[in-house]
Amino acid sequence: MSTSQRDFLSKWMPLLVAVATNGILVAYGYGKLEQRLSPIEAHVLSDTTERAMAFFVTRQEFGQRNDTRDRELADVKTSLREINAKLDRILEARK
Repeated sequence: MSTSQRDFLSKWMPLLVAVATNGILVAYGYGKLEQRLSPIEAHVLSDTTERAMAFFVTRQEFGQRNDTRDRELADVKTSLREINAKLDRILEARK
């Protein structure tokens, strides 16, 4: 190699190596980032608020269901007591 070629290589080779190394690191990091982001993006697309609302009820709706259930149970208990009282009267009348 001539002296001018050695000078050229000694001047520009570290820059080329640094640029190539940084390019490789950026590509590797982007690949890792893509691997981390693609499952997150799929999760965001599939698990939306509307979909969650189809499976789960809101706190207000849960409270309303509990109140309705409690009222219906109270009505059933009252009806059962009335039926028991009627049956007791029927049994007493037969004796």
